[in-house]
Amino acid sequence: MTTTEARRRERLHDASMPRRLREHGREAYEHAQALGSNLEQAVDDIGGFLRENMERRPYMTLASAAGIGYVLGGGVPRRLTAILFGLSTRFAIELFVRELTGHGSPSGTTSAGASRAESDAVQRSFP
Repeated sequence: MTTTEARRRERLHDASMPRRLREHGREAYEHAQALGSNLEQAVDDIGGFLRENMERRPYMTLASAAGIGYVLGGGVPRRLTAILFGLSTRFAIELFVRELTGHGSPSGTTSAGASRAESDAVQRSFP
């Protein structure tokens, strides 16, 4: 390759650099717009969920918010946080299993709303 060809290639490379930068900038802008619209939709969905819960169960929503704020603020010792997290996870799994299996609220329910047999089955499954 001669020096003239090398210079010409170098100039072509330099000339295409701004075009490539514009293309990358345009792609980044499009991705940022898509991310922004997805975040906006997620915030709207969360807001709707919170409003719906606040209307249906205002005290439960308020207590949940206060409890989460207290825990995140460092007001609960780590050991107690671990115990509470374990219990709430078991409760959530129990509700999920109950909803997944389509069982309604049978007679003889626990305070969580699940039957004693379901509660015992979940407890045995998750030590």
